[in-house]
Amino acid sequence: MNQSPYASKEKIFIGMFGKVLGSKLYRLLDPCCNTFCEDVNSCIDSNGVSRWVKVTKTYAELAAASVTNDISVYTLPAKGIILNARVIPSTTFSGGGITAYTVTVGVTGNVAIIHNMADVFTGGVGDLGTGVSVTSIAYSMTATKDIRLYATSTDANLDQASQGSVDIYLLVSVLP
Repeated sequence: MNQSPYASKEKIFIGMFGKVLGSKLYRLLDPCCNTFCEDVNSCIDSNGVSRWVKVTKTYAELAAASVTNDISVYTLPAKGIILNARVIPSTTFSGGGITAYTVTVGVTGNVAIIHNMADVFTGGVGDLGTGVSVTSIAYSMTATKDIRLYATSTDANLDQASQGSVDIYLLVSVLP
């Protein structure tokens, strides 16, 4: 019997959350094609079907000689809508004299419109997300929109972090 190439990802979820919940979470995060959609264009069709898009960012990508920084995490296509978002730390952020580290997901001019402050310094690794996401954000029928991750540290610059990784999940739909 042929085994799906995606079975190992589902097994990870089952190992973390048990057979029933793990399988349900795996299918919830990727109901369309049994892959994690890192390229939204390969997973979202023109019929407006929603898909979860996963983006992972590390401490090195957020490093700056400042206590704040922002980087692009996703380009929402024209006619795109973000229906939901989750911020899930996979490795807590720490290092140097940093005593707190938080992230938000937003756009230029509104840094937390998509997901408000999430603690990635003490936030639960692997938890189903911290903070609160805002739902149903649409921007343009004709132009793309840059979605950004905003980082803030306390007591030391972001470039003092020596570890940290966060997964950003965006539930995206594109109008037909």
